[in-house]
Amino acid sequence: MPLSEREITEPVDLAGPTGLLNPEAVGWTRTPLHRTDSVTHGLIGRTRTKRWEYWAITTPTHAVGLVVSDISYASTHGIFVLDRRTGEQISHDAVGLPGAASLPGTLGEGVSRSRTRTVQLEFTHHDDATHLSASGPRVRLEVTAHRPPGHQSLGVVVPWSQQFY
Repeated sequence: MPLSEREITEPVDLAGPTGLLNPEAVGWTRTPLHRTDSVTHGLIGRTRTKRWEYWAITTPTHAVGLVVSDISYASTHGIFVLDRRTGEQISHDAVGLPGAASLPGTLGEGVSRSRTRTVQLEFTHHDDATHLSASGPRVRLEVTAHRPPGHQSLGVVVPWSQQFY
């Protein structure tokens, strides 16, 4: 059965005043349009809030995945590097206490950051580029991802129910 999800084309708050899901936020975007300033931390009803920023970088020689996430009761962060020539994989993952990650109210604006003993990530957003910095025991990475006019990035809200996300 085909599903048709709604494309969101204007900025929208993820949560309403009660902290529950704003039904208008369900769908996908081509640019960061979900405002998450109103998302509270900790438990809402029976569920937890979950926010993250993920970057995938591919070159002819390497594939890299970077993630900063805040899942209310903890923060999870990761660096993954694949050397496409040799097949060697390096993975550094860390779970931090609440507050080990900070994400801006709207992704794509400001800085996303995580700091643990083993993994440090920082994504700094500028008008036309994002600077990505990552370090772990075996990895140090500095990349500037240019975002020319018309550049797209996927944003999606997939709810658990009509109230929770």
